[in-house]
Amino acid sequence: MIACTQPRRLAVQGITRIKFLTDGVLLREMMDDPLLSKYSVIMVDEAHERSISTDVVLGLLKKIQKRRPDLRLVISSATIEERPISSFFHSRNDQVIFWCFLLDKMILMLLFN
Repeated sequence: MIACTQPRRLAVQGITRIKFLTDGVLLREMMDDPLLSKYSVIMVDEAHERSISTDVVLGLLKKIQKRRPDLRLVISSATIEERPISSFFHSRNDQVIFWCFLLDKMILMLLFN
């Protein structure tokens, strides 16, 4: 399953392979399942809309990624600075791939192990 955080609540359907949730809801899920074992991909959307819970989610995802090399992280933003977020997640075994869509000025970063 894929989790995609959004800064606002959205109506979602119960049977889905993509689950849209707020970063606060994802934090609550981390309390029950610290390694987020039911997810293969976590996408943090609108990462430039910084909040305490978004920063905590990103910090915990960095720790989870060390224990779960199969977990893919996608960080998307229209305005986030590439270098700081890249260096935050970058380690010896990671690859960071950037896609820039000039029309939307969107940066997508897919972090691999």
